[in-house]
Amino acid sequence: MSPAPPLRPRGRVRPELDWHTVPGWRARDEWILPALHQVFEWDGDRATGWLYLPDRAPVTPWPEPFATLGPHLLDALAADVGEAFTAVCFQAYRNGAGVGWHHDRGWGAQAILSLGATRSFALRDSRGNETQFLLQHGDLFYMPPGFQDEWEHSVPTERNVRGERCSLVFRTTTLKE
Repeated sequence: MSPAPPLRPRGRVRPELDWHTVPGWRARDEWILPALHQVFEWDGDRATGWLYLPDRAPVTPWPEPFATLGPHLLDALAADVGEAFTAVCFQAYRNGAGVGWHHDRGWGAQAILSLGATRSFALRDSRGNETQFLLQHGDLFYMPPGFQDEWEHSVPTERNVRGERCSLVFRTTTLKE
């Protein structure tokens, strides 16, 4: 795997809650999306599930296509963002389907690797201020611990988008007190 470009802040909440994107973190990767296609089935225009969850229910070991690839991704991500991620789920949307505003407060940090079609990604703070930007194939979006206490995120429905957008969502498994 080629080295990733440095982190580039795109938003500043408070210095300890910076979110970042790494454009093209895995844009040239030819293995992740085909491996992901082997482990899920569509439910309409959505698919979701766990790829790796070693320390809480439902305990999930890496599926075969990710047995070697998954640990390498975790190592590369830790080196690039300085965070040890130990759980990975996936989300998939096709033909412009999306997901509404939500937060994942039961987790610390999250990093989202966007794969496939370019899609809008939106953030909304606790006062209702919104920002929206595009995530392209291979882009990584990082949310540090504590970020989701004040921010929600969504993948807005986009009726004019064709194709699929899949993501790997890397999470720290340390539950916040």
